[in-house]
Amino acid sequence: MTEYSNPRIPDGINVSHTHPLADFARLLGGILVVVAVAVGALALLAGYLAKYVPFESERAIAERFVGSLAQPGPEPVAAYLDALTQRIAAAHDLPPGMKITVHYVPGDTVNAFATLGGHIAIYEGLMRKMPNENALAMVISHEIAHVRQRHPISSMGRVLVIGVALTAVSATAGGDVVGQVLGPAGLLTMMSFSRDQERAADAEALDALVKVYGHAGGAADTFRTLQQATAGKARPPELFSTHPLDADRIAAIESTVAERGWATSGELAAYPAAVAAALAAAGKNDESR
Repeated sequence: MTEYSNPRIPDGINVSHTHPLADFARLLGGILVVVAVAVGALALLAGYLAKYVPFESERAIAERFVGSLAQPGPEPVAAYLDALTQRIAAAHDLPPGMKITVHYVPGDTVNAFATLGGHIAIYEGLMRKMPNENALAMVISHEIAHVRQRHPISSMGRVLVIGVALTAVSATAGGDVVGQVLGPAGLLTMMSFSRDQERAADAEALDALVKVYGHAGGAADTFRTLQQATAGKARPPELFSTHPLDADRIAAIESTVAERGWATSGELAAYPAAVAAALAAAGKNDESR
């Protein structure tokens, strides 16, 4: 007959050599890392899938809020800006049903942005800074490229996923993010694009610019003017906050021009006299306020 014995358990076998709070901190840290990776993956997936949302649906979303962009401005400027934008849009070979609507925004802010539904905004301050039509056309072409490549809807998809994920940590914080994105200000101005998206938009913009003018000279003027606008200023133009212009990006632009064999200079178009006069008058009004 087999005999069994119950051995004595050694002292301290179930006692951790580290403080319980340290174990908890490690566990919590691991969970947060997993959550962060999961949210990042979902955000990337959402950004990728969002571009398959029908453009008609995207435009319908924007139409509810785009009224805040419509601001009165000098008639010669608004009409000229619309005509120039449509001329450049035609060079982008937009897919069927995609329409570009440009909005002139008064004031001395140096900015431009693309948002949902093919809407782009060009600020008066930016137009006054540009030395010629070609330079302005490069900015417009860049924003049209963002629309054509569905960057605004992709950006919104990423931010929404992050906002929803934040609700698991803080309902208030997550709700604020989602509310800001889905509200008028978010849909119209909170879009941010990756470096790859900016470079892709630059390449397409350059191609359209050359189709319209026969050379890429306006691009050089655009970036040279914007760089000069930052000289000696603590706060750069608003355009840099959404379209960062670093050395690598400028080098990529120059490389694209060289690879395609495009001319870097040529005849530059001036603003029509009535448009130049209206912009100058608007600038004086801004200074007097």
